[in-house]
Amino acid sequence: MKKQSIIINTSRSNINNKIRVIQEDSARILSCILSDYSIPEDSAGRIYAVKPSEAVVYQDGTIINSNTIEFELTNQLIAEIGETKVQVEITESNGSVLTSFEFIIEVKKRLKDASAIESTNEFAALEKALGKVQNIDAKIS
Repeated sequence: MKKQSIIINTSRSNINNKIRVIQEDSARILSCILSDYSIPEDSAGRIYAVKPSEAVVYQDGTIINSNTIEFELTNQLIAEIGETKVQVEITESNGSVLTSFEFIIEVKKRLKDASAIESTNEFAALEKALGKVQNIDAKIS
């Protein structure tokens, strides 16, 4: 897995911070290093992302040490070309929440197999076709 790091200051805007990735390039890990905050033990780390289409991703991360959380860049997180806005959220064991200012994951088009992007429309079409096959099978039986 390829690690890409971003340094996040939870007290100020990170909007100029960008991570650049290739669409569907899921062998990447995003390592978020908090420069001004020590993550308490028993905390949970998550990211909340809004893709260019306004679809959202809310994903758990792995706390590596007192200032680093890592996230898998899933196919859904990097499915859309353009700028995905991201915030890191830390929930402490007492219920307190700290949310970073947003930063950007800039997703560039994948040239190879660029038309093979996952789509719910394809899945719906497959379900419809399977339903027809099951109806035919039921009539024959």
